Amino acid sequence: MRKKRPESGRVRRLRALMDARGIDALLVCLRENVRYLTGFTGSSGCALIADGRPVLITDFRYETQAARETTGVRLLIQRKDIFSAISDAASELGVKKLWFDESSMTLDRVRALRKKGFRLKGVKDPVAELRIRKDADEVREIRKAIQRAESSFGELLGIVVPGKTERELGLRLEWLMREKGARKAAFDTIVASGPNGAMPHASVSNRKIRSGDLVTFDFGAESDGYFCDITRTVCVGRPTEQQRRIHDLVLRAQQAAIDSIQDG
Repeated sequence: MRKKRPESGRVRRLRALMDARGIDALLVCLRENVRYLTGFTGSSGCALIADGRPVLITDFRYETQAARETTGVRLLIQRKDIFSAISDAASELGVKKLWFDESSMTLDRVRALRKKGFRLKGVKDPVAELRIRKDADEVREIRKAIQRAESSFGELLGIVVPGKTERELGLRLEWLMREKGARKAAFDTIVASGPNGAMPHASVSNRKIRSGDLVTFDFGAESDGYFCDITRTVCVGRPTEQQRRIHDLVLRAQQAAIDSIQDG
């Protein structure tokens, strides 16, 4: 079980953003946002940000887990349904008007909450605005995810040889990343060899690697809920002149983009 971390700094920044926009009470339901604010990693839960401590609402399956993972929040375990629990928490705080992220709230939930007597107002996700800029903890976890992925890929290169299938290489890469601590791959790993490399989002297949193939790997590892996304293309055997020209073209284009990056 991951150790709990105080997230009060994130909640303070959210409150400042809410104050600036006249938002008195915000219901946060997107799983990633709930985790960002409270530390809770369960698959079912909402956070109510209003006066006083944030309220984390989840069900009985996560009672022990939520207590272990969170700090600085009030934990409310729903006994009937999520809407009744939200209503109870909001009523205790005197909330009449409830703001919500319009990109993650379903129409069914909006209707159910209106039946509870709330005035509802959709808003563009303010938590997502905060998450754009990563704090030191987040940067550390992203770097760790990258290290796991790059180290795994380095080990995999030794078996990228003729006769191996795309599926074999993809499974091996995911196993290596998990062996190094990732709980899962960041997304479905792509191994696209030869003509399959023409598809940017190819699926792994049982195609066998051949000498002279270009093989594209699109993969990522995880660290404490954060992910990386890496794409690498390798040549099996000695590259042809055309393959070298293509590589040089892509390399120069990439470097030009990197050189142009600046604030704003």
